[in-house]
Amino acid sequence: MDVKSSKMSPVELQAAIDQCLSKMDLLVATAKSEGRDFSEKERAEFDTVESEARLLNATRDRKQKSDEIQARVNAGEFANVPDFLRTGGGGGGPRASWQTDSRGCRYAILSREDKATSLLPSKSRNEFGHFILAKLFGPSASTPQNVRASLSGDTNHLGGVFVPEELFGGIIDLARAKSVLMQAGMRTLLMNSDSLVVPKLGSDVVIALRGQNDAIAESDPTFGSVRLVAKSAACMTRVSRELVEDSPEMLAEMIGQLMTRSMATTIDGWGLDGAGGTEPEGLFLQSGIGSTGSIGQIDWTDVNAAAVAIEKLNHTPTAMILSPERYADLFNIETGNGTTAARGWLDVPPSLRNVQFLSTTNCPNEKAMLGDFSKFAMGLRSSPLVEATQVGGDAFQNHQVLIKITARLDFVALDSAAFHSLTGLT
Repeated sequence: MDVKSSKMSPVELQAAIDQCLSKMDLLVATAKSEGRDFSEKERAEFDTVESEARLLNATRDRKQKSDEIQARVNAGEFANVPDFLRTGGGGGGPRASWQTDSRGCRYAILSREDKATSLLPSKSRNEFGHFILAKLFGPSASTPQNVRASLSGDTNHLGGVFVPEELFGGIIDLARAKSVLMQAGMRTLLMNSDSLVVPKLGSDVVIALRGQNDAIAESDPTFGSVRLVAKSAACMTRVSRELVEDSPEMLAEMIGQLMTRSMATTIDGWGLDGAGGTEPEGLFLQSGIGSTGSIGQIDWTDVNAAAVAIEKLNHTPTAMILSPERYADLFNIETGNGTTAARGWLDVPPSLRNVQFLSTTNCPNEKAMLGDFSKFAMGLRSSPLVEATQVGGDAFQNHQVLIKITARLDFVALDSAAFHSLTGLT
């Protein structure tokens, strides 16, 4: 599928098809008027235009069918599809809002452009850090008023404190901004419970060949479900009591930065290569994802073949994530030797010009993932747990406090057909 045609509407595709047919008719009419067969050049041009017309026609038919299915979803015909898959998938500016599932649990889904602070608005700077300090050591002169009003939050039986979700929006946005998966387009499901059942596309619309005057076979998607279960990821820092007393503003900011960095690293590490079990299952392990193994030295032909595999399943890849080493290998493929031929580097093929290439040390060197990352989602429990001790380890002796912050998250591929992994990279 051509990247440009994948972004065209059915009406635009039909206009492009008509242009192709006009070119073909003109070639035929020219040869006929001159009483001859096609020249070799004309035959090649006719075949190229005919192939383009066939591709455009298939793309138009698929988009028309997809639009019909989406209209039926929005109309409520598929009863097991929740609100965030209606209107094309949730998120996207004003559509981002809190919703309630069948158990009465609240959730919201954010696309890449959305902000958690639109749902959890901040009233002052460094609210998250100020809350932790105020809860552990009591409010200070620098504690914002809205944070003081939140200090009666929940405490568990071990002495831990749940940070109110309204103080966590800024941290979520900062962590999302640093995450490569978020840059690639992954969605975020904010959860105020430990689990959430979300739909997963079991089978897509099937495009079948048909003869002239044959009936068009109907094909409906099937939806299954998968439960997001938040797994705990923790970071811990050590602070001195003197710093708490002398520089609470600076310390509140440092705590927020620590949480942001830890969350971004955990999101990319678990989201891509989580091992399952006590960790979430990362995208590389999610069932139903296409894969090509034993690649060896990565080449643009490998990436293009993976893109074609995704496009055959009615999706358009938007991003590819690799390790920094494999990213460098891909973008430093040399041409020429500088002696008998000019030295240069291979560029991105035209078919992949709209794909975003991203690198992260959280992606294993031997793997790479290509896909439409809007079909991948992270479930994030929106109230992190904070625990602290002044006597654990050597904290009492050194007049310090150990602070542990636990965030809970999980990941799910909403449509596995939208992804293809390359493995065995060297």
